[in-house]
Amino acid sequence: QHYFVINDTFNTIYTEIYNNLNLTKSLVSVIHVLGNNSYINRSGTNFVSFGVRVLDLNKTYALNENSYANASIRFYITNDGVNYNYYFDTNSNESGYAFVELDPDCSFNVGLQHWKAGTYNDKCYLDVNSSEFNYYIIGNLILNIIQPNGEKYLRGTNITVKGYLSDECNNYVENANVTFENIKASTIYKCDYVLEEGLGYYNCTFNTSNYQPQYWNIRMNASKQYYNFNSTTKTNAFWIETNPILFDLRTIPKVLGWGETLTIKVNFTDEDLDTLKLYIYLIRQTDKKTKYTYTDVSGINAEITRTFTFGSADIGIWDVIANVSDDFGKAEINSTITIEKDDVEIQYIAGNNSVVNRISNTTTLTLRAIDVDNPNNLIAYQPAAFWVTKDGKNYITAANVYTDSNGYFTINFDPDCSYNV
Repeated sequence: QHYFVINDTFNTIYTEIYNNLNLTKSLVSVIHVLGNNSYINRSGTNFVSFGVRVLDLNKTYALNENSYANASIRFYITNDGVNYNYYFDTNSNESGYAFVELDPDCSFNVGLQHWKAGTYNDKCYLDVNSSEFNYYIIGNLILNIIQPNGEKYLRGTNITVKGYLSDECNNYVENANVTFENIKASTIYKCDYVLEEGLGYYNCTFNTSNYQPQYWNIRMNASKQYYNFNSTTKTNAFWIETNPILFDLRTIPKVLGWGETLTIKVNFTDEDLDTLKLYIYLIRQTDKKTKYTYTDVSGINAEITRTFTFGSADIGIWDVIANVSDDFGKAEINSTITIEKDDVEIQYIAGNNSVVNRISNTTTLTLRAIDVDNPNNLIAYQPAAFWVTKDGKNYITAANVYTDSNGYFTINFDPDCSYNV
């Protein structure tokens, strides 16, 4: 009920009493202030602010000033892009402003989301919502290079690199832009034609024909709308192996006496700088008697030198074989040598210009055999012979003897009357 009273100095007048007065909640307008089209990283502690202002449409002041409502406000927020599964209740202040802060977690899908706000269950204002506004959830990409894992590959073969892509919420990520790069120092080869296998797996196959030997790193890059770009590098992801090479085998000399020293030279190259064992074999053709030596080798165009000595029992033709091998192949090179009898020099000792009577006495003739190929070898107890002339021109055998322990051999020459004066 209600009525009006009018009074002045002399009169007071009451109107009739009116019934059925209906007081209703005021109508409001909710307008955007803050947060439309904002972006927020889902990982970590990151807040995005949403704000609106509430205008009382039923109450205005002079000079067309607006009246702002101090009202109960509810913010509605989607997490799946469609349904407003989250809400937050708050109050607008005396100026009509209302704000909330959102720190999204893994229950929020990456990409476009929506929010709105309005009066809710307020005693003075009708329930009115704002327009729908947007915000964007940004995820992180987690990259994992699964293969290779430090394996060795022979240069020229193909290698398949494989990676797995997920987000910070352990969900696999599909339809991303993924690249793989193979890196060694300042050399970078991009792997073309990345294939998506599904369920977050990506792979790419590349040929290694132009790759430098030894270890390479792999870098995986990934990007996708509404995700932060990310990259990861796997150190020493694979090793490029090269086969060893042997060349320029030299035997010095090619033909030698058994007392001489044989020098064998061969050049070795392995670009990946493996340390390998180089074997050098000498195998006699007649009976396969074998001598060998080996050494550790590494490097590019490395010259290896080895020497062999022989005894008099080693005379013959020998095959010379050098070989080296690694996990992926073998290199071999061969030649032949001939071991001969040693060269001998006969050294005069005594008997030159001697005078001997055919009837009454003898003369001593002495020589010494010297091993020219190895003077340190004494030609001891070896057969020797003397030849003399009877007619001053034609030689005949005078005696067959043996050298002594120092290589000397001697006869006491006793000519008869068959020898000319």
